Amino acid sequence: MIRSLKSGLARLLLHPVAVFAGLLLGGLYGWVDHGQTPFIGPVGDVYVRLLQMCVIPLLFTAVATSLGRLFLEGSANRYLSRLIVLLVSGLLVAGALGLALGQWGQPGADMQQHARQVIGEVVFRAEAASAGTVSAVGGGFADLVVNIVPENIFGALTTGNKVAILFFAILFGVALGSITREKSERAIELMEALYETFIKIIEWLMYVLPVGLFCLAYSQISLIGIEVLLAMTTLVLLLYAGAMTLIVLYTVLIWLRVGGSYWRSVGALKEAMFVAFGT
Repeated sequence: MIRSLKSGLARLLLHPVAVFAGLLLGGLYGWVDHGQTPFIGPVGDVYVRLLQMCVIPLLFTAVATSLGRLFLEGSANRYLSRLIVLLVSGLLVAGALGLALGQWGQPGADMQQHARQVIGEVVFRAEAASAGTVSAVGGGFADLVVNIVPENIFGALTTGNKVAILFFAILFGVALGSITREKSERAIELMEALYETFIKIIEWLMYVLPVGLFCLAYSQISLIGIEVLLAMTTLVLLLYAGAMTLIVLYTVLIWLRVGGSYWRSVGALKEAMFVAFGT
């Protein structure tokens, strides 16, 4: 009886209707309340921090174990070049799609000056908040390459420098698959257990997703107002259109080659980077 109640409650909380209801109700309440309920905003911030808490461990363990398994099984020579081509081409496709949608949709072209000013202030605050986690990229490509390599991996982990952590995870995964098989297998099994542990934490957090979205929508609408949100409708629709296009494209590609260890490794890598850079 209790198990069936828990299962029914879980299905209810994870239902798309419940998720969108939490988002819409939070935005509506924030528009009406104008930030007069101060404890709601911090609840949303805590929820985001809980998700971000799992991002770095997921990124590191997924990338390191995937590459380590490829090199350990001896399939790196066959698949590594394809993996690099896939990731680079995926980035190029995503960038080209974003540019094309931006040129076609022209988001913000009809936005009023007040809305532009408010959005600029929000972006400025976000950049100021993240200034400590992202190294300043000087004036050229050489500085960008230098900043990708972490001077201190523990410092990169502390500041959340995802690009530097990704580079270290790739290097660590290649080295992990190149040591003796017995030691490598033990280390990979441990890291896979850690990966599944953080996935489980995220699954738990998904059960309160409607509440988290309610609090986040409340704080954002209270901050920027409904007018700015309506002015960004075109941008939001274009973002979702681009995301759906990429999802369909990758789904077709994976469906054509489903079942291979190559695609399992690629899927783990893409999932980790999506969670990391998407959050």
